[in-house]
Formats: sequence, structure tokens, C-alpha cells
Amino acid sequence: MQKIPYCFLCFIMFFNYCCVNTYAQKLSEDEKKLYDLLMAYRKSKGLPNIPLSPSLTIVAQTHVKDLQENRPDVGECNGHSWSNKGKWTSCCYTKDHKKAECMWSKPRELTSYQGNGFEIACQSETYVSPESSLKGWQGSILHNNVIINQGSWKNKNWKAIGVGMYQGYSAVWFGAEKDEESKEGNGNNNGNANGNGNNNGNNNNGNDENDKDNPDKIITTNDKEVDTFIEYIPFFKDEGWGEWASRGNITGAKGKIITKITVESGNKLRYMVYDDEYKWTNWLPKGTNAIRQKGIQAMRIELLNEKRISLKYRVMMNGKWQNWVNGGEIAGNTKDGIPIEAIQIKLE
Repeated sequence: MQKIPYCFLCFIMFFNYCCVNTYAQKLSEDEKKLYDLLMAYRKSKGLPNIPLSPSLTIVAQTHVKDLQENRPDVGECNGHSWSNKGKWTSCCYTKDHKKAECMWSKPRELTSYQGNGFEIACQSETYVSPESSLKGWQGSILHNNVIINQGSWKNKNWKAIGVGMYQGYSAVWFGAEKDEESKEGNGNNNGNANGNGNNNGNNNNGNDENDKDNPDKIITTNDKEVDTFIEYIPFFKDEGWGEWASRGNITGAKGKIITKITVESGNKLRYMVYDDEYKWTNWLPKGTNAIRQKGIQAMRIELLNEKRISLKYRVMMNGKWQNWVNGGEIAGNTKDGIPIEAIQIKLE
């Protein structure tokens, strides 16, 4: 296994006992593999390799260790949060992105890198592998778009990337500015780059903004833009999490039992789920796990404060699809005790 350049090895900061040490001595085998997988995935999309950044790797490795050891990602605080156990600005990063500056500034706080940093992260209860990390990000449109420059990231030209993995967490940091600590020309990718990553970054495999299948589709109504992005993921009894789906795509199958569902969207929405034992949950905001351990038998989803687009969804029960229903209406059945097996949701 090859090492990252020596200038990287020397960048070690020692904090007090209670704090997380900031290490960037070399990539672990898993980190190296994750980097290679990411670059291979980009290459399959016709995109250039991104030079490995010593600075952003410091940030990534520091963050995953902070997440694992200090767990700032509790309650409404998600995986982009930072604890108060280090020489950095702590923050509770929430779904409204009000603390985005806390993420963007971390490379400048921890290293000599002067640009903003953009992070994707992944968590597992015990150990997260390179393969499962990439698969999880590929299954989430928001994260996948960052990796392969689609959607709102279409015009970004990534010139630096950092990778960190530690026990149950993995993180990748992207930057649009070159890392001066990197070796010029070879991308510091241990022999896996075919170029220097300085292409214009606009090869998007035909993902034109006018493409009807664009997952981050924006429509214009009365001279105002409306975001029609929505994605959703079910949790299956005795199996675990399924795959993220979006734009009316199907997730689930005949014979499965959905016990939990999470919905994300660019719009404000809420949802509730039902079973015949505990009845309806309260209304839950987007991004929240809606749970019925016996099996979800009915659900309602409601779009909030947006009249220019419509919400439609349907469910599969006993191997058969029910009719599409409109936002706020019941999909499923509150009488027969039959669990939902698959779902489709779309905004249009």
C-alpha cells in the first residue's frame, strides 16, 4: 500500500485528552479502496479523476473520528455536525442547512486549504465498508449528484477530494479549489488517475437541465421556480433498509413488509403511518423515520404551503398496486390489517 506524500504525514495536531486528534498520516486500506471506487464510478460516467487532497483528507479523517467518539449527530443534529471536543467550531447541523457555513469553513479551520468544503457521509452501527458507503450514496440522489456532478452540482469542477473512514462512519469531502499541498499533475491517487482532474468538469453524460428525467427537476410556474425533487426509502421487516427511490420509482416488492419509511424532499411536507394496533402516528416532518413495527398498513403524505405542484402516491398490498391518491389522502387500508409491500411517490 502506497503512502500519501510526506507533507501529509507531518500534519498532525495534538489536542487535550478529551479532544479528537487530527490525523492524516496515510490512507487506510479501506480509505484507499473507497477513493478508488469513487474514481472508478466517476470514470464510468465519463468524468475525470479528482486529485486526492491532503487537506481535505485531514478534515474527513478528523470528522469521522469526532462522529464516532463524541457523537454530535444526535436528535435533530445530523452527520454534518461537529462536537465541542476539538479545536474547531462546533455546531448542530440540521436539515434546514442553516449551519452550512459550519461545514464549508472546516477546511480553513483545520488546514491551509482556503476553499469551501462539501461533505457526504455514511454511518453504520458497527462497521461501514467502502462498498456499502458508495452503494448508499449511489442510492441517494442528493449524495449521488455530488459525486458525479449532476443536478445542482452540475457546474462544479471538483479539484480536490478527501476521504476518511473510522469504525461506523465514512466521509468524503469535495472542494472546487486545488489543494496546494497536492502534487501537481498526478492527482496523488496512488497510480489510479488517468489525468490530473483539471478538466472542465462539464461532461455530464447528457444530463441536460431540460431532461425530463432529471432527478432535481425544476419547473417554472408563474415565473417562480418549484422544486419537484422527492426521494424515499423503506425499512423491511427481518431485512433492513431497502433502496432509495425517487420520481415515482418503485421501492419494495411483493411479499415484503414495510415497518419504517423516510421521505425527503426539496419542499415542505409531512406524513403519518398506521397499523391496527397502535393506529396513526402523529404528523412527522420530512426526513423523519415513521415506524410501525407490526407493519405499516396505511399512510398519508401532505405537501405544505405549495399549491403549484401536486403530490401523488400509491402502495402495493397483497402483490397488487392500489390506485394513486392525492396529497393528504389515505394510501393503504385501515381495516384489513394487511401490510404495505412497496411504495411509489411523485411530485408533478
